[in-house]
Amino acid sequence: YGTQPQIQPKVHPPVRCNSVDKRGARVYLAIVFCIYLNMRIKEKPFIIIAVTLIIGVITFSGCNDDNPLGGTSPKYNMLFPIETYGLYMTQWNGSNTSFELEIVFDRTTCLFNYTETSTGKKYTDTYEYTYSHPVATLIPIDQSKSILKATTISGRILKDDEMSFVDQKNNPALFKVIRKK
Repeated sequence: YGTQPQIQPKVHPPVRCNSVDKRGARVYLAIVFCIYLNMRIKEKPFIIIAVTLIIGVITFSGCNDDNPLGGTSPKYNMLFPIETYGLYMTQWNGSNTSFELEIVFDRTTCLFNYTETSTGKKYTDTYEYTYSHPVATLIPIDQSKSILKATTISGRILKDDEMSFVDQKNNPALFKVIRKK
């Protein structure tokens, strides 16, 4: 009487062969094939030697087992979700023809590190920010700069997180940056 506990079957992750295991299987098959040929063509050792060499070259050639068709595998977005944890400790990068921009977020402030492409000259702007996903309001420490509003796009599995900026009049300011950290 009473309820029986339900037994959950163990689920094991799928086993993937790495390239060493695959190469070992190819070598084994090549040896078996050469023995078979040796038994079939005993009177022509030159053919056996030539076929053995060809199979050995094919077997030990620098083939890429992980990517046999030459395509690229997807690059997954493995960064922590900013909609849950916010912008603290994130880094964003972008560039245009004039300069490169790196944005580094701390707890309440963020640094805009600019590098001019032509001269290599570097300068930094500091902003205080508030973040309520997906919008960050950036208030410059230097009062001569304008307030920026940043909109983030995140949570996509196969695409990087993005951030774009507008000024107080909703005009595009700066350019889109991509999250790196």
